[in-house]
Amino acid sequence: MRYLIILLALVALVGQGFSQEQATYYTITDQETGEIRMVSETDLNQEMDTFHQSALNNGAYYDEQGYLVIPLPKEEQELALMQEELNAQMMEESRDGDGSFSWRQKWGNSTFGAEAYIEIVNGGSQESLSYSGAAGVKAMVFSKEFKIVELSSDCTADTGVGEGNSPTANGSTKVIFLNKVVYEKTNPKLEYEWKQDDLTIFQFKKQFMVGPVPVNVTAILKGMYGFKFTAMAAVGGIVASAKPYGGIDFAFEAAAGISGVLSVGVGGELRLIYLEIRAAASVTLSSLSSFLIRGRISADLQSLSGKVYVYVELLFKKWKLTIAEWKGIEKSWNLWTYDKTFEF
Repeated sequence: MRYLIILLALVALVGQGFSQEQATYYTITDQETGEIRMVSETDLNQEMDTFHQSALNNGAYYDEQGYLVIPLPKEEQELALMQEELNAQMMEESRDGDGSFSWRQKWGNSTFGAEAYIEIVNGGSQESLSYSGAAGVKAMVFSKEFKIVELSSDCTADTGVGEGNSPTANGSTKVIFLNKVVYEKTNPKLEYEWKQDDLTIFQFKKQFMVGPVPVNVTAILKGMYGFKFTAMAAVGGIVASAKPYGGIDFAFEAAAGISGVLSVGVGGELRLIYLEIRAAASVTLSSLSSFLIRGRISADLQSLSGKVYVYVELLFKKWKLTIAEWKGIEKSWNLWTYDKTFEF
């Protein structure tokens, strides 16, 4: 009986060993050398993963069904032709109604590619005209942008709206080479100004005695006028602005006391008329074969604005307190606007 139990146990152990799952092996034949080798399923999966990754890095792709597609030489030529056609379509040229222009030519893709570009923007309003332009070539390496060379410039002409504000022209030029700014400078400009700020047209000054108290009365009619012109040039553009202006004011004061020592009085200022005419013009590129001429002329009129104040004068120092102030008449007109593009 004891030997029978031992025999049954041995049979069970042998059966268990044969029931264990056996490792799967595959044979692989090299088509070029004819070499045959045997690999396990685990090693084969690792080799396939490595192959897939290498193929993807060298132009392979997965189609819509999820299959790995490795382009053949003919397919690579077709892909290159398709890329050239796509690049031709990406050669963009656009124009806006205000004279702005952009042009781009691209090669390759965002991983490895290049792009040439020209951008021109003409803008502004009734008070100013502006121009900016940029042209250059840049490269894309692993989706990173690298400017090989770029020339950019901008300029603005401001008509100087408002009394006391002068027309101005400003701008700058910048050169970038191999992603670094190698030149940057504010462009020189031409300026001319002529003005007369304090022109006395009429003046009245008299002292009256009111009992023992002296009363000083002063009235003055004064004017001012002037003209300022400014212009500058930038790469691809010239802008200029000008403003002639003039005005007449009336002022009075009446004070009791000794002038320069101690006096108390009342005074007023009245703007009879102030007129300024503002103009701006520019000649700028609007494309590779055309240029844009723009012009603006406008006018502002002010009249019958003023204020009334009381003051105290002590030892040649004066303190004023405004007790009434009003705006009067203010008018603005757009006299002339010109925008025209000329072809070379």
